Amino acid sequence: MGRIGLDRKWRFATYRIMVICPTGHHLGIYQCDLDLATGRRYRERTDEYHYDDVVAIRTTTTAAPDLTIGVLDASALHRMWLRGTLYRQLQIIVSSGDRSSIIVGITDEDERGNNIPLQESGIDAVIEAVRRTLRTKKGGIVPST
Repeated sequence: MGRIGLDRKWRFATYRIMVICPTGHHLGIYQCDLDLATGRRYRERTDEYHYDDVVAIRTTTTAAPDLTIGVLDASALHRMWLRGTLYRQLQIIVSSGDRSSIIVGITDEDERGNNIPLQESGIDAVIEAVRRTLRTKKGGIVPST
């Protein structure tokens, strides 16, 4: 269950978190679910990949037709239903077929006015930085000084 704040940002009681750590030789990824009410972390996962094994950084927008989301408005008196839900997802895919993924955006395809932005995370800058790091590590570009 989500709730829209007065600033029209979507807020949740539990968040899926992904931390991407590019190092000199590996790409580290930490993921968990964080319960804001208790501060507890669930479903923790840590992956470490050699840059040569990373085959794609992908963003996709996918329809989830059977997913209906009820969201409380800022007054907590009215519920808004998203029925034609689209979600934007970031995926990091490695040669073994394993992938790490996280949802980075949600909108309602049926009613574009029901676009409820998530809190700003800077994810677009992160995606570009990871892509640039991979290009550099795989010999695709020369790093700027």
